[in-house]
Amino acid sequence: MGFSVALPNDVDRGVAPHIQVVNPVGSGDTLMGAFAVALERTMDDACALAFAMAAATANCLSPATGNFDPQVAQEVRNQVKVHRLA
Repeated sequence: MGFSVALPNDVDRGVAPHIQVVNPVGSGDTLMGAFAVALERTMDDACALAFAMAAATANCLSPATGNFDPQVAQEVRNQVKVHRLA
């Protein structure tokens, strides 16, 4: 799974680790919500993207829709790769 974002300072692509998906429903909403939270917390662009990708990936690992374990998201965060595109 990947996600690209263009912001005023750069264009980045985040790539999530390969996982065995349990339930992907709500993961896009989770990604966008987590990205908004990260920007509100004034994380830099790459960190915000990684934070959001980790939350969305954790959501895919949860059997519940739109509900994930923050600890899982924190563990996944170290496996998310962010590449600057421009």
